Amino acid sequence: MRSVLFGFVLLVVCGLAHADARYDQAMDAYVDGKYQRALELALPLAEKKEEPRAWAIVVSSRCWLGDAKGAVAGFPQVPSHLRKDIARICRRSGVELEK
Repeated sequence: MRSVLFGFVLLVVCGLAHADARYDQAMDAYVDGKYQRALELALPLAEKKEEPRAWAIVVSSRCWLGDAKGAVAGFPQVPSHLRKDIARICRRSGVELEK
C-alpha cells in the first residue's frame, strides 16, 4: 500500500505522458514496489541523460532499498522541480536528503 501511494505521487509529479517505453517500464516497476528493477531500468536512462526525470526514480528507489549513500549522491541530479517531493519520499523511507 505504501509503495503504491508513493508511486502514485511520482506518477503525478513526473507526468507519464512520455513516449519512452523504458521510462514507463521503470515507473511501472517502481509503482509495483520492485525498486531494484526500477533502479536497473531507470539508471541507464538517467546516466545517459536520455530522461532527466529518471533520476527521481533512481534516487527514490535507492531510498527504499536502503542505499542512503547512493540516494544522496544522485539527489543533485534530480530535476529541481522534483527535489522537494523526492526528499519527502526518501524521508518516509528513513533517508534524509535535505538538511
